[in-house]
Amino acid sequence: MLYYSIIVIFILTYLLISMTNRINKALTVMIAACLVVFLNVVPFQELSLKIDLNVLFMLMGTMIIGDIVGQTGLFEWISIMIARHFKGNGLLTVLGILTAIAVSSAFYGNIVTLILFVPVAILLAQILNLPVRPFLVLLALFANLGGSATLIGDPCNVIVGSRAGVSFMQFIIHVAPAAVIIGIFWLCLVAIFRGRCFVSGTGSKQQIMKALPEKAITDFSLLRRALLVGALILIALIVSSYTKSEPGVILLFGAIVMGLVCRLKMRNVLQKVDWPSIIFVGSLFVIIGSLEMQGGFEDIALWMKKYANGNMFVMAMLILWGSAFFSSLVDNIPLAIALAPLVRKVSIDFPAELNAQHPLLWALVLGITLGGSISLLGSSGNYAMKRLAERNKYHVSAFSFTAYGMPFAVSGLLIASIYLYIRYFMK
Repeated sequence: MLYYSIIVIFILTYLLISMTNRINKALTVMIAACLVVFLNVVPFQELSLKIDLNVLFMLMGTMIIGDIVGQTGLFEWISIMIARHFKGNGLLTVLGILTAIAVSSAFYGNIVTLILFVPVAILLAQILNLPVRPFLVLLALFANLGGSATLIGDPCNVIVGSRAGVSFMQFIIHVAPAAVIIGIFWLCLVAIFRGRCFVSGTGSKQQIMKALPEKAITDFSLLRRALLVGALILIALIVSSYTKSEPGVILLFGAIVMGLVCRLKMRNVLQKVDWPSIIFVGSLFVIIGSLEMQGGFEDIALWMKKYANGNMFVMAMLILWGSAFFSSLVDNIPLAIALAPLVRKVSIDFPAELNAQHPLLWALVLGITLGGSISLLGSSGNYAMKRLAERNKYHVSAFSFTAYGMPFAVSGLLIASIYLYIRYFMK
């Protein structure tokens, strides 16, 4: 009876946090986690072990680092430099900024990067007389894609990678090539099918050429110190597989060191952490952990294995397209927390040499990312873009987002399917 109560709590919680924005998600999930604890189906001491501190530390670290770097004006400088480099050409400026936001998302996280890029992108679009709403949707799509390339680029990667024990470099080696290929194809789609939308006038080009990029940097000393510490953090992440250090510890420690080196007040630094998001993720670990410990994923895993009939490529496609479908319906962060243990259970019966390369894990990462490009519900980055757009009096509807995102998502999934087959299954 108590087991079914957990299932009911699980389903209701997912429906509440995915189908409406009128409730406080962190509070809702925290209440659900408390109910699970009160039911005492699983001993609290065992349940508390399901809270992945590595994930929470990584999220906290990326939030702090992204905010500190954002204070320097670096992203504004990048955007203005791109526009000036292409002499105000609308299409080339858009393609350049989309590339920049994808690369930045890989190292600073897609949500933080969107928060920092969207305001200046809106300003550039206004100056160059470009359509703002399509530009904003494309920014969200490329931020999500770029974030998929590294362990720290997206909260879902942080969750999936930590639960599977995947290193920073493993993530880059296996997922980044797919993200790059998809990104290049997407840029071609923008140029071919949306090129006529992004045409700037002569007067607009002259106006952007008068902009002074150096004025965007608010504090050169802060920028130098932040970039120096950031480089050291990146080196530490790269060698973490050899030093056996947890990425979460490296990121959080590095973020604190960056705050000290940049001579910022630690109270202000810690205030940059989105604590409701930390509570949200931590509470989800409790709910999913209780369901996992009660064998809630066993039946699903058995069904998937039966459907795949021992064929690991079929299983990879099932995970890729299935996770993309569900990611278009619900927020991908709770989806990642739910699917990570399921994929681990499914992969047990497959050959050890393939499991060592984690093809099912990469299928999950790519599926969640690309599925999140289908709807506003699919990614927290999409929500961040929408909120920033509304602050600037631009409304991005769910229908318009899906209309723009669907072709990119489907083409990305097709490329991902081919990539997975060629790299891991073609003999």
